[in-house]
Amino acid sequence: RGKRASFASEFQGCLVRLGEFSSRVSNVKLSISNVKFKNMTAFGCLLYGDFTSESGHDVSINRCLFDGINEGNASSYNPCQIFAADGIETLSVTENVFKSGYDFSTFGACAFQLTSTNPSSRATSNVTFSGNTSYGMGRSAANGLGALDVYVWGENLIITNNRMINSFSPGLRAKASSENVIISNNHVINTQNNYEAISFANTTTGICYGSLTVTGNIVDGANNGIFIEGATADSFEEVVCNSNVVKNVTNDGINLNNIENFTVNGNVIRSTGRYGIFIKTWWGTANVSNNSIDTTGNIGIYSTWLNINYGDAMVISGNT
Repeated sequence: RGKRASFASEFQGCLVRLGEFSSRVSNVKLSISNVKFKNMTAFGCLLYGDFTSESGHDVSINRCLFDGINEGNASSYNPCQIFAADGIETLSVTENVFKSGYDFSTFGACAFQLTSTNPSSRATSNVTFSGNTSYGMGRSAANGLGALDVYVWGENLIITNNRMINSFSPGLRAKASSENVIISNNHVINTQNNYEAISFANTTTGICYGSLTVTGNIVDGANNGIFIEGATADSFEEVVCNSNVVKNVTNDGINLNNIENFTVNGNVIRSTGRYGIFIKTWWGTANVSNNSIDTTGNIGIYSTWLNINYGDAMVISGNT
């Protein structure tokens, strides 16, 4: 407690062959860098907070190689190369490379998962996932956990400048029980098994606060390119989906549902199987403008106009 632990000097440049490499942190500064994790059975790094107080200040994992992990099975465990949970504060995961190392057949495994083992615990906050590259990762089966997965209780999240290639399930997925999320400038290429490239999914646990920004991302190959679904009772105060490029998707370029006060502006959408932009249940104010849509299987911009209350308003303008 109150001390710094660094793995860079002890293991830098070494080949680390461990079935599980775990660190339980409480008010500790922890740095793991330039480590190679090879052929993991279930996990590479496990990081736990202490549920209720600030724990694991200034935790960083950078420039590591995670090469090979078993895919697990339907229910007994969800293998993951980096697993972080339960109130860790200030977590930085940067410039790492994640490889499946195996030919996943049914279930797969996550590259990074942020979650909680107890829904009543405090959120893991101030998280940056940046400059990482993932090949063939993602947890499939019924749960569809992403190659990068924020399962529950994350706040002040920045997910930027990552490359998610041939993901076995969604390249980037988060649940709606989060606060202040930025997903920007990521490349999500050739997402497999009929999953979304970037998915922000509904949840039955918790509510959303603050804002969600999805901007500057490039998606090439997926089911839905960008899928955003707010929580049923409470949604983000603002959703911004701007300046993304989405192409070669089998369903919708951008699919929005159950959201409040949103802007969809300046996106480029090419070659979709159904709609360019699909907006289902929404309320508040909406602005869909200056988007470029070409070659869709059905309608360019389609809204079902459900759940509209007095004073709600949508502006659709300048789209081509």
